[in-house]
Order: sequence, then C-alpha cells, then structure tokens
Amino acid sequence: VPRMFVYRNTTEGFERVEIDRGVATHEAKAVDLTGDGSLDIVGKSYSPDCHVDVWYRRD
Repeated sequence: VPRMFVYRNTTEGFERVEIDRGVATHEAKAVDLTGDGSLDIVGKSYSPDCHVDVWYRRD
C-alpha cells in the first residue's frame, strides 16, 4: 500500500507525519494553493490514468 509522508522540522529534529495511504503519486510538491500561508500538496498520478491529486492542509 503506497503511503505519503512529510517531515516537519521541529525544535527537537524532524517529525515524520503520514499524510495519506493508498494513493500512488510521484513528484509531489508542497505549495500554498489556497493563499492561507499553509503548505498543501500536489502530486501527479503514478499510473497511466493521468490525474492530479491534491491534499489540502486543514489544521
């Protein structure tokens, strides 16, 4: 099962945070898509079905 992680830089080092499971993606980028100052994630499909996946930060 594909899993996506980000690593947050904290005062004590890096914290691994799981974002999602089951979505095969690659070349994902962290970018502020909503203009709220928080980074969202955009990735393209790993399979030939040609779609874009978006994960919005909600916290």
